[in-house]
Amino acid sequence: MAFDGLVTRSVVNELNNTILNCKIDKVHQPNKDDVIFVIRSFNKNLKLILSSNATLSRAHLTNMVYENPEKPFNFCMVLRKHLSGAKITKIEQISNDRIIKFTFENSNELGDRETKVLIVEIMGKYSNIILLTENLTIIDSIKHVDFETSSVREVMPGRKYELPLTDGKKNPFIEQENSNSIIASDITKNYLGISTLFAKEIENNKLNLFDEIVKPISPCILMKNGEFIDFYIYHIHEYAVKDFDSISETIDTYFTNKISQDGLKSKKNELLSIVSSSYTKNEKKLKIVMDKLKTTEDMENLRVYGELLTANLYKITENASEITVFNYYTNEDITIPLDINLSPAGNQKKIFKKYTKLKNTYTACTSQKEEIELELNYLESIFFEIDSAESVDELYDIRLELINSGFIKTTKKAQKIEPSKPIKLIYKDFTIYVGKNNIQNDYLTFDVARKTDIWLHAKNIPGSHTIIKTDNRDVPDDVILYAASFAAKHSKAKNSPKVDIDYTEVKNVKKIPGAKPGMVIYNNFKTVYVEPAL
Repeated sequence: MAFDGLVTRSVVNELNNTILNCKIDKVHQPNKDDVIFVIRSFNKNLKLILSSNATLSRAHLTNMVYENPEKPFNFCMVLRKHLSGAKITKIEQISNDRIIKFTFENSNELGDRETKVLIVEIMGKYSNIILLTENLTIIDSIKHVDFETSSVREVMPGRKYELPLTDGKKNPFIEQENSNSIIASDITKNYLGISTLFAKEIENNKLNLFDEIVKPISPCILMKNGEFIDFYIYHIHEYAVKDFDSISETIDTYFTNKISQDGLKSKKNELLSIVSSSYTKNEKKLKIVMDKLKTTEDMENLRVYGELLTANLYKITENASEITVFNYYTNEDITIPLDINLSPAGNQKKIFKKYTKLKNTYTACTSQKEEIELELNYLESIFFEIDSAESVDELYDIRLELINSGFIKTTKKAQKIEPSKPIKLIYKDFTIYVGKNNIQNDYLTFDVARKTDIWLHAKNIPGSHTIIKTDNRDVPDDVILYAASFAAKHSKAKNSPKVDIDYTEVKNVKKIPGAKPGMVIYNNFKTVYVEPAL
């Protein structure tokens, strides 16, 4: 993250132009790391976020929406007590470091004017937000740091505030005469607030640091292959850029995207963990069932033994250990072992009893095997759905599906949100729908589609139900191929060069009785071999 001293300097300049001499209207703390000030500025409300999060530390104006906890954090209550209604009288950067100092004026309970200071240290895992008195005594901080945590600098209520150590680094806007090195490691070692990103830009392009830092800023997000990589106030040659009008808008857009992607990844991992656990349990159950089925492999032999004994009871002598008889199934003689302690009828009964027991085991285990395999197929489809999800809303649909299917046990009432919608395409006047999860698949196949519409699905692998609305027209081959390419794209084989796609009329698709959402059987189908759509 390139939130270095130069970015901090730009943020401070922007805040001085937007919120200086404005009043704090509201104070919120949506989580343990972030503080949000709602500031009344020129007849409109602006939101200033200050974050001490280890990986998301920052300060800027924001348009992001945050949900506040039911019970305020203690630090939030302290800020409300001291800063509600306070006027921002000064905003400054400490040297060229990632430290912003806000000075406030407010009236105390007796009506006397008081000055408070808020320090924001944007330093990765060492980030902090610290409220001070006018003489720089710590009132409170969002993170308490005692000597057990750090032997270098204590940040605790009642202590005197001390700036973080700078290791002798200089402010490049003031002390420039002693070094003209363009080596990145020298620049970051000698000067405060210069990120490795910018130092390497100086080195790679043989630029002069002191000339570059005084140029007008160009707030931008650095991009590679269409993805956000970082943000900065200058263009970096190796990256494509997306330009913005302000540094706050730049940072806000970058972090909105990052938080969204991190949240998506986190929720994906949460659901994957649940599904993986269920999948592993079902695999173990299947192994147990398969082991039991192996014990029934002798079942048919026992049936034949029993039938042959029934036909040859009169030939069995007392205390015989075996008997050889003609097997009319194979037209060969067969030797049947006997229990010498049992009568001929007793041996016959024992064999049929064992056969019946194995037959019952076989019937029960075969049914269980089919159920478990159906469950495993369903969970594989969920794996595919989670991997393919592109938004938190889509993951929410999958979570609801898992709750309804019994894989997630919860007593909490699900929050009502607008369900995500299937993909809709128009090609040559034909409407094509592609489901993004099993709930959508069922909805498309059994609610949206008519019997004469065309249904498509990747062959024998998890994938989306794809529907071509025919409106009782014949569907040209190129339309089927087009829809098939999207069925391939939204399948487990999406990275394969070619994918088998089955297609048939919807009337040939049936829901498997008692099966989970999205599980169907179909017949009278044809298959095309297509490349996944780009």
